[in-house]
Amino acid sequence: EKIKPPVYEQEHGQALTKEEEFRLVEKCIASGSKSGAAFLFILYTGIRRSELLSAKIIDDKWISIICAKQRNGRKEKNRMIPISPRLRQFLPLLNLDEIRSLYPNRLSRTFKEWCPEHHLHDLRHTFITRAQECGISRELVSLWAGHKADNTMTSNVYTHFSEEYQLQEIKRFDY
Repeated sequence: EKIKPPVYEQEHGQALTKEEEFRLVEKCIASGSKSGAAFLFILYTGIRRSELLSAKIIDDKWISIICAKQRNGRKEKNRMIPISPRLRQFLPLLNLDEIRSLYPNRLSRTFKEWCPEHHLHDLRHTFITRAQECGISRELVSLWAGHKADNTMTSNVYTHFSEEYQLQEIKRFDY
């Protein structure tokens, strides 16, 4: 009765602060490297690192991705992510063919060297958080992230509203 089994709490990622995001973007541009270009692409699409290989630009408006979350022998699912204004400004710096040639594990290690306090998957958290901070509906953000629209995973796991955003939004809570 006195022995209590340990409770496993799943660790979730953390979105980069706007300051961290700004510094990362500067470093990506200054480096001129394939890894830096890949980080920008992941940051502004919210894709998983394993989905990078399937990324294609369609009609200069959309990013097509084959979802990496295939389970139980289900068929591949394609999802479309619109090209955001943030991504559009960096597209001239990105060579998608070169980015797709990067090894996912090496990409993760390089990101850890650049941002020791974060993991590469935190860029996905950052994309989802910023999209929600911009007022994009949860259903749309869920769709772009490859989650079910009625699933709360996007809100519970991937959204980390910044303090400054929360302070800005609370001003709207006025009757």
